[in-house]
Amino acid sequence: KWLPRPTAPVQRPSSVQRTMPNRAPIRLVHRTNYWGNNPIFAENSDAEVDTACIWVQMTRGKSCCPGFGNREMDVYPDDLLNQCEDDWNLWLVSEGQGNKTNHYFYKLVLIPKRTPGLGNKSCLSYGWLAVGAVDFNLDNAYEHLADMIRPYLQSAPEPQVKKHVHIAIIMDSLEPSFDPDDNPEAI
Repeated sequence: KWLPRPTAPVQRPSSVQRTMPNRAPIRLVHRTNYWGNNPIFAENSDAEVDTACIWVQMTRGKSCCPGFGNREMDVYPDDLLNQCEDDWNLWLVSEGQGNKTNHYFYKLVLIPKRTPGLGNKSCLSYGWLAVGAVDFNLDNAYEHLADMIRPYLQSAPEPQVKKHVHIAIIMDSLEPSFDPDDNPEAI
Protein backbone atom coordinates (compact mmCIF):
# COMPACT_ATOMS: atom_id res chain seq x y z
CA LYS A 1 0.00 0.00 0.00
CA TRP A 2 1.26 3.47 -0.88
CA LEU A 3 1.59 5.57 2.26
CA PRO A 4 1.46 9.38 2.53
CA ARG A 5 4.75 11.24 2.76
CA PRO A 6 5.62 13.45 5.74
CA THR A 7 5.07 17.13 5.03
CA ALA A 8 8.06 18.63 6.88
CA PRO A 9 11.70 18.22 5.88
CA VAL A 10 13.36 15.39 7.75
CA GLN A 11 16.83 15.61 9.31
CA ARG A 12 18.68 12.34 8.95
CA PRO A 13 22.09 11.07 9.91
CA SER A 14 24.65 10.98 7.13
CA SER A 15 24.84 7.18 7.31
CA VAL A 16 22.16 4.72 8.40
CA GLN A 17 23.72 1.49 7.22
CA ARG A 18 26.04 -0.74 9.17
CA THR A 19 29.42 -0.97 7.49
CA MET A 20 31.80 -3.85 7.11
CA PRO A 21 35.39 -3.23 8.22
CA ASN A 22 37.29 -1.11 5.65
CA ARG A 23 34.19 -0.67 3.49
CA ALA A 24 32.10 2.44 3.05
CA PRO A 25 28.36 1.94 3.40
CA ILE A 26 26.18 1.38 0.36
CA ARG A 27 24.30 4.53 -0.64
CA LEU A 28 21.38 5.13 -2.95
CA VAL A 29 21.82 8.69 -4.22
CA HIS A 30 19.44 10.86 -6.21
CA ARG A 31 21.31 13.68 -7.96
CA THR A 32 19.51 16.96 -8.64
CA ASN A 33 20.10 20.68 -9.03
CA TYR A 34 17.03 21.35 -6.87
CA TRP A 35 17.95 22.82 -3.46
CA GLY A 36 14.46 23.43 -2.04
CA ASN A 37 12.54 21.49 0.58
CA ASN A 38 9.45 20.53 -1.44
CA PRO A 39 9.09 16.89 -2.51
CA ILE A 40 10.71 15.75 -5.72
CA PHE A 41 8.00 13.99 -7.71
CA ALA A 42 8.54 10.90 -9.80
CA GLU A 43 8.93 11.45 -13.55
CA ASN A 44 8.53 9.25 -16.59
CA SER A 45 11.69 10.07 -18.54
CA ASP A 46 13.14 6.78 -19.74
CA ALA A 47 12.07 4.66 -22.72
CA GLU A 48 13.13 1.37 -21.09
CA VAL A 49 11.39 2.11 -17.78
CA ASP A 50 8.16 3.63 -19.08
CA THR A 51 6.62 4.63 -15.75
CA ALA A 52 7.03 7.39 -13.19
CA CYS A 53 10.03 6.79 -10.93
CA ILE A 54 12.87 8.39 -8.98
CA TRP A 55 16.31 7.58 -10.42
CA VAL A 56 19.19 6.83 -8.05
CA GLN A 57 22.77 5.67 -8.27
CA MET A 58 24.03 2.88 -6.04
CA THR A 59 27.51 3.61 -4.75
CA ARG A 60 29.97 3.33 -1.92
CA GLY A 61 31.10 6.87 -1.21
CA LYS A 62 30.56 9.71 -3.69
CA SER A 63 28.07 9.16 -6.47
CA CYS A 64 28.91 9.17 -10.15
CA CYS A 65 27.36 11.02 -13.08
CA PRO A 66 27.32 14.64 -11.83
CA GLY A 67 25.54 15.64 -15.03
CA PHE A 68 22.29 14.71 -13.27
CA GLY A 69 22.82 17.48 -10.71
CA ASN A 70 25.16 18.96 -8.13
CA ARG A 71 23.13 17.99 -5.05
CA GLU A 72 23.42 14.44 -3.74
CA MET A 73 20.26 13.36 -1.92
CA ASP A 74 20.56 10.09 -0.05
CA VAL A 75 17.57 7.78 -0.31
CA TYR A 76 17.18 5.92 2.98
CA PRO A 77 15.40 2.63 3.69
CA ASP A 78 12.74 4.66 5.52
CA ASP A 79 12.00 6.55 2.28
CA LEU A 80 11.22 3.23 0.64
CA LEU A 81 9.27 1.93 3.63
CA ASN A 82 7.14 5.10 3.60
CA GLN A 83 6.09 4.09 0.09
CA CYS A 84 5.66 0.36 0.73
CA GLU A 85 6.31 -1.69 3.87
CA ASP A 86 6.32 -4.96 1.92
CA ASP A 87 9.24 -6.43 -0.03
CA TRP A 88 10.47 -4.75 -3.19
CA ASN A 89 11.37 -6.63 -6.39
CA LEU A 90 14.59 -5.81 -8.22
CA TRP A 91 14.77 -6.26 -12.01
CA LEU A 92 17.70 -5.85 -14.41
CA VAL A 93 16.46 -3.73 -17.31
CA SER A 94 19.62 -3.48 -19.40
CA GLU A 95 23.37 -3.19 -19.33
CA GLY A 96 25.94 -1.85 -21.74
CA GLN A 97 28.97 0.24 -22.50
CA GLY A 98 28.70 3.98 -22.00
CA ASN A 99 29.82 6.72 -24.36
CA LYS A 100 33.33 6.26 -22.99
CA THR A 101 34.74 2.77 -23.51
CA ASN A 102 35.93 2.49 -19.90
CA HIS A 103 32.41 2.98 -18.46
CA TYR A 104 29.79 0.22 -18.20
CA PHE A 105 26.21 0.86 -17.06
CA TYR A 106 23.63 -1.32 -15.34
CA LYS A 107 20.04 -0.11 -15.40
CA LEU A 108 17.74 -1.70 -12.83
CA VAL A 109 14.26 -1.05 -11.48
CA LEU A 110 13.06 -1.48 -7.90
CA ILE A 111 9.31 -2.12 -7.67
CA PRO A 112 7.11 -2.53 -4.59
CA LYS A 113 5.47 -5.96 -4.63
CA ARG A 114 1.87 -5.92 -5.83
CA THR A 115 2.27 -2.72 -7.87
CA PRO A 116 -0.57 -2.72 -10.43
CA GLY A 117 0.74 -3.18 -13.97
CA LEU A 118 4.26 -4.05 -12.82
CA GLY A 119 3.90 -7.63 -11.62
CA ASN A 120 6.17 -10.49 -12.64
CA LYS A 121 4.27 -11.25 -15.85
CA SER A 122 4.45 -7.64 -17.06
CA CYS A 123 8.12 -7.19 -16.16
CA LEU A 124 9.07 -10.43 -17.92
CA SER A 125 7.14 -9.30 -21.01
CA TYR A 126 9.37 -6.17 -21.10
CA GLY A 127 12.41 -8.44 -21.30
CA TRP A 128 13.57 -7.57 -17.78
CA LEU A 129 15.46 -10.15 -15.73
CA ALA A 130 14.31 -10.87 -12.16
CA VAL A 131 17.21 -10.30 -9.75
CA GLY A 132 15.54 -10.80 -6.36
CA ALA A 133 13.49 -9.28 -3.56
CA VAL A 134 14.59 -6.89 -0.82
CA ASP A 135 13.06 -6.27 2.61
CA PHE A 136 13.96 -2.70 3.60
CA ASN A 137 12.88 -3.42 7.17
CA LEU A 138 16.19 -5.23 7.66
CA ASP A 139 19.26 -3.36 8.95
CA ASN A 140 21.45 -4.69 6.14
CA ALA A 141 18.97 -4.17 3.30
CA TYR A 142 21.37 -2.08 1.18
CA GLU A 143 24.16 -4.65 1.58
CA HIS A 144 21.68 -7.34 0.50
CA LEU A 145 20.79 -5.20 -2.53
CA ALA A 146 24.50 -4.91 -3.39
CA ASP A 147 24.97 -8.66 -2.96
CA MET A 148 22.18 -9.31 -5.48
CA ILE A 149 23.79 -6.99 -8.05
CA ARG A 150 27.40 -8.13 -7.44
CA PRO A 151 27.31 -11.12 -9.88
CA TYR A 152 26.43 -8.74 -12.73
CA LEU A 153 29.22 -6.35 -11.77
CA GLN A 154 31.73 -9.20 -11.69
CA SER A 155 30.75 -10.23 -15.22
CA ALA A 156 31.52 -6.79 -16.72
CA PRO A 157 33.66 -6.96 -19.86
CA GLU A 158 36.87 -5.67 -18.25
CA PRO A 159 37.80 -5.50 -14.55
CA GLN A 160 39.31 -2.01 -14.94
CA VAL A 161 36.04 -0.61 -16.33
CA LYS A 162 34.17 1.89 -14.12
CA LYS A 163 30.82 0.29 -13.34
CA HIS A 164 27.73 2.47 -12.89
CA VAL A 165 24.58 1.13 -11.21
CA HIS A 166 21.48 3.24 -11.88
CA ILE A 167 18.19 2.18 -10.32
CA ALA A 168 14.69 3.44 -11.10
CA ILE A 169 12.68 3.34 -7.88
CA ILE A 170 8.95 3.14 -8.45
CA MET A 171 7.76 5.65 -5.86
CA ASP A 172 5.56 8.75 -5.93
CA SER A 173 8.03 11.27 -4.56
CA LEU A 174 11.17 11.80 -2.53
CA GLU A 175 11.16 14.12 0.47
CA PRO A 176 14.37 16.16 0.65
CA SER A 177 16.38 15.63 3.80
CA PHE A 178 18.85 18.19 4.99
CA ASP A 179 22.32 17.22 6.03
CA PRO A 180 24.15 19.95 7.94
CA ASP A 181 27.03 19.44 5.51
CA ASP A 182 24.80 20.36 2.54
CA ASN A 183 25.86 23.75 1.30
CA PRO A 184 24.34 24.92 -1.97
CA GLU A 185 26.56 28.02 -1.86
CA ALA A 186 29.65 25.83 -2.25
CA ILE A 187 28.54 24.46 -5.60
